[in-house]
Amino acid sequence: MLFRDYRLLLITFTAISLNVSCSRFEHENKTSISSPLKKVAGLGEQIGTIRRRKIFNAGWRFVKEDIKNAQAFDFDDSNWRVLNVPHDWAIEGPFTKDVSFQGGYLPYPGVGWYRKTFEIPSDAQYVRIQFDGVMRDAKVWLNGKYIGHWPYGYSSFSFDLTEHVQRGRKNVLAVRVENEDESSRWYPGSGIYRNVWLTFTGPVHVGHWGTFVTSERITNKSAFVNVKTQVENQGKKAEQVTLETVIYNAQGKKVAKNTTKKRIDKKANKEFEQELKVIKPIRWDINNPYLYKAVSIVKIDDELVDQYETRFGIRTFRFDADEGFFLNGRLIKIKGVNLHHGLGPLGIAFSRRAAGRQLEIMKEMGCNAIRTAHNPPAPEQLELCDEMGLLVMDETFDEWKKPKVPNGYNKLFDKWAEKDTRALLKRDRNHPCIILWSTGNEIPELHTKQGKKNARMFAEICRKMDPTRPVSSGIHLSIKLDEELADSFDVLGLNYWQDRYEKIHNEFPKKPLLSTESSAVISTRGEYHFPVKRVPGGYRDKSLQISSYDIANCGFGDLPDVEFKLQQEYRWLMGEFVWSGFDYHGEPDPYEDMWPAHSSYFGILDMCGFKKDRFYLYQSQWTNEPMIHLLPHWNWNGREGEVTPVYCYTNCARAELFVNGRSLGKKEKKMGEYRLKWNEVVYKPGSIKAVGYDDNGNVLCQKEIRTAGRPYRIELVADRETFTADGKDLCFVTVKVVDKEGHLCPEADNLVYFNIEGRGQVACVGNGNPISHESYQAKQRKAFHGLCLVVVRSTKHNGNISLTANSDGLKEGEILLLTEDNSVEIPAMQWHKGHGTDNGDHVHYGMQTSDGGYIMAGQTSEGRRGSSDMLVVKTDMNGDLEWQKIICTPKLPDYANFVMEISDGFIVAGALAVSGDQDRALVKLDASGNIVWQRTYPHTDNDEIRGVDETEDGGLISTGYVGSKRRGYLFIADDSKGYILKTDSDGNIHWEKTLHATVHGMRVHKVTEGFAVSGVSREGGRNFCLIKTDSSGKIQWHKNYGGNEQEDLFDSDTTKDGGYILAGHKLINGKVSDNTDVFDFWLVKVDGEGNLEWDKTFGQPRGYDAKHIRDECYGVKATCDGGYVMIGGTGDEDSYSGRGHPAGPSDIWKSYVVRTDCDGNLLWEGLYGDPAGNNAGEYINLTSDGGYVIFTDSDTAGTMRPNNFGLMKIAPDKSNLK
Repeated sequence: MLFRDYRLLLITFTAISLNVSCSRFEHENKTSISSPLKKVAGLGEQIGTIRRRKIFNAGWRFVKEDIKNAQAFDFDDSNWRVLNVPHDWAIEGPFTKDVSFQGGYLPYPGVGWYRKTFEIPSDAQYVRIQFDGVMRDAKVWLNGKYIGHWPYGYSSFSFDLTEHVQRGRKNVLAVRVENEDESSRWYPGSGIYRNVWLTFTGPVHVGHWGTFVTSERITNKSAFVNVKTQVENQGKKAEQVTLETVIYNAQGKKVAKNTTKKRIDKKANKEFEQELKVIKPIRWDINNPYLYKAVSIVKIDDELVDQYETRFGIRTFRFDADEGFFLNGRLIKIKGVNLHHGLGPLGIAFSRRAAGRQLEIMKEMGCNAIRTAHNPPAPEQLELCDEMGLLVMDETFDEWKKPKVPNGYNKLFDKWAEKDTRALLKRDRNHPCIILWSTGNEIPELHTKQGKKNARMFAEICRKMDPTRPVSSGIHLSIKLDEELADSFDVLGLNYWQDRYEKIHNEFPKKPLLSTESSAVISTRGEYHFPVKRVPGGYRDKSLQISSYDIANCGFGDLPDVEFKLQQEYRWLMGEFVWSGFDYHGEPDPYEDMWPAHSSYFGILDMCGFKKDRFYLYQSQWTNEPMIHLLPHWNWNGREGEVTPVYCYTNCARAELFVNGRSLGKKEKKMGEYRLKWNEVVYKPGSIKAVGYDDNGNVLCQKEIRTAGRPYRIELVADRETFTADGKDLCFVTVKVVDKEGHLCPEADNLVYFNIEGRGQVACVGNGNPISHESYQAKQRKAFHGLCLVVVRSTKHNGNISLTANSDGLKEGEILLLTEDNSVEIPAMQWHKGHGTDNGDHVHYGMQTSDGGYIMAGQTSEGRRGSSDMLVVKTDMNGDLEWQKIICTPKLPDYANFVMEISDGFIVAGALAVSGDQDRALVKLDASGNIVWQRTYPHTDNDEIRGVDETEDGGLISTGYVGSKRRGYLFIADDSKGYILKTDSDGNIHWEKTLHATVHGMRVHKVTEGFAVSGVSREGGRNFCLIKTDSSGKIQWHKNYGGNEQEDLFDSDTTKDGGYILAGHKLINGKVSDNTDVFDFWLVKVDGEGNLEWDKTFGQPRGYDAKHIRDECYGVKATCDGGYVMIGGTGDEDSYSGRGHPAGPSDIWKSYVVRTDCDGNLLWEGLYGDPAGNNAGEYINLTSDGGYVIFTDSDTAGTMRPNNFGLMKIAPDKSNLK
């Protein structure tokens, strides 16, 4: 249903996706195929008949001059400058009065030429080039032939080069770029400023931006994903085409599949529409940005001819005119900022790291949404928002037909407005972060007859191309709203209507209202003017700076405090987008056309990303983690004895101010008050300190500012001391001028010189001063209020970087940085926490839950066999306890081996001693840990359930062992038999089959047309085994793996290719003897029929004497890149202990992680655990951020407490993110 059919009172939307083909990784999209691959001369890539996507940024030649015939194939460009794109020629300066103040006085007007020479192989078939953004008026030639033109600098566009490229020979691509002065109200920059891509396919392929993924009928049990795929046939004959669409979850597991066949005529295309059902979907959310991947596999006669990937998310949202904005059924306020496309001192040349840093800082402030003011963003910015959980209002234009500036979009509107709008929607509509399409910003003619007509036209395009999202616009407060105009928008976006919200709500009660621009406070970082007074407009100071008390506007907008109060009072307000997140070049209101003021003052942060005081005001309202901030600084030489008001921003209930150690009393935050003010403070050198308290008077946080002494030394602080050696990655180094005690000198303006040695380059410098005309490319910069910035770019070589900073009269600052090859990086442990009963608890299994938290299961009293209880622990995403549940019977032992999440709770599996013997048990818990039902399945003697999976009918399939004479948890019960047990969703038995060939079933998997059970067999030795049954449990085949010694399987998983991965450990020193048996991890890969493909052993990560060490593997998971990750413990249990070894004593057990590629080749291995105590890994699972969660058997002192469940979060693994 289209929005126009029901858009009045309640607007509900469901899932969307992300963009295509791993473009976030700036390399080709490799796909394994059986056909021979060819080397791409000049590109260093391989292509065949299926898709290859190549970053096309390196080795361009550039000149800023309008040269006649520069498009010619044989034009001599040997004296042109060689550079890589993205590139912004204007940021190189110099500042000049010849350019308007709107553009920041930077030389963006003019003509520039780019040329690139390249070769492709003679068998290349279909070739397409894509420009993510060229500012502006790009004209493209290939080998002297005109290819095409795209004037709007923010649109991504592409051209088919197939008929024009010279295969096997030299090709020359030429791009002419022209920008005019006064083409924008802010600095637009100039050049090929975003990424360029070259794509090779066969003649039958998925079209450009050719998928559209949506979801509907979303519940906790399932979601139906609709995938529309445009397949093109550029060949010379009609083809019968098969499209197979497969959905993978974030852990790389296949969760849905659909196959369709269609005949496509030559030189034609067809749309395939498929519906796929995802069971137990995990929803994309701002707190858990979970992403799926749809893989479009195109085949002709069973031969793969194209493969195309689309990331997407499953989620619901709605804008309710009375209740507010809901995401996945949860009411939230949109806490957003407006962001222009500039990246401060870097100009507009796009950098994924620079954009990511901006978003990270916004998230730190509590921001949850971005408005792309006022134009289509870089594709990677949306990818980052998808990954980081930021909502997006995606905007098209700042101007329609009526000009705001002489050479703006008004000159393009008639011919290009529809094309640019369609390009935006088609490129971006798969991103789950996007919740709104904005068709323009402050369009002055919006309420005119023609304006309303254009508004309807844009709304119809949006609703037709994407009926799942609402249409909005940033409406200027001068616009006269009426029903006809309002009908073009599903959500009314209001810029600075804060004094009319209630009036508009009453006039249009069925329209959701959103503040698309709010506040517009102006300030300069570190600048304070006295006396402190409210300035609602017309701010003037001879310094051309603005006070950072945050009480000045430009005649529109209002203080943040006003918007805070309105958002709190009016539930029906959806939220706000503050103007603006960062300062930007141009639009230096209120000092417009007042040289040398060249950048805005609106930012919550300055152009370097240094936080203004206003950052902390928003953080105090948008976050819950206790924080407190004070202003101003306390260096006021010459103001001794004068009144110097002190403001405090905090989210604590109350705060107390101390001046030079004397309390000036506590102030309590009251409704409608967002700043605590001590207006009568008299300045005296020393210190000011604020202490934040909760309602009970407990200290939560504090902040102290001291009067700094004379500048003494330079301090360098890097945002990251290790970054990637790819020639593109950036490290942002903050340069501080501090006194002898390390206090920032807030008035320091020393000129700082930089020297860099090693594997890095200075990319740019800056200081956030809106009137400084120093070069961004120099290796020197004056501090501004004690700070400046140097941005370091890596080279393509690993190694160290030494950055030093010198200034006359100051002690030198130095920092050592390291660049590493991105291909292999061992992820770090982020945190390690313990939970349980302090009674010798032992965890056996765990997983991440759909809310981003964790569930784990095991037993209490590990050391007293026969005396344990089942223990289940649920935590939040930070590993903090939500609840824990003990399940026990009057008779012992009771324990849990397995837990899994289902749509309405959890299934726990293990053993309960209900009958006196130890019986197999299944327990269903609700989401809060309450028992819904509990079932036991007595057999003979002692039994257990070790593994469970959910069946297609919603029931359960289980495996384990029956008939053992031994009680309690057994690693391997070798006097028993395996089984497979089918129950319904309430645990009632459907059927059961004994698997006589196994002595212990470990894991069971629901697979195509049946089940697969892995376990341990006793045929010729203690070996791995795998059994395939049909859907009724009848054995179809049974395979063993191993020799005549001991191989103990503990886990298995299904693989992307339809096979299986089996893991455990194997004895490597012959027969088992007391205290000297030695194991290695053993990884076995088999195909779908159980045939062995390969096996690998791993061990000795610490390099001890091998005859003493046990490397015991207990878990394995297939990873999303086709590889595998194993978990276990490494240590010894005899008297060896590795004493004197550099790695420390070996009887301190550590979690041992092994990460391999798809062929079992080692990518990395890592040891994890706290410095003291045992932290052996018991199980591992993948997390939605690309990292891992390890469940450990821990007896570390302190936070773990002796012998509790250990929960260890591992940072994202870069291999998973690929």
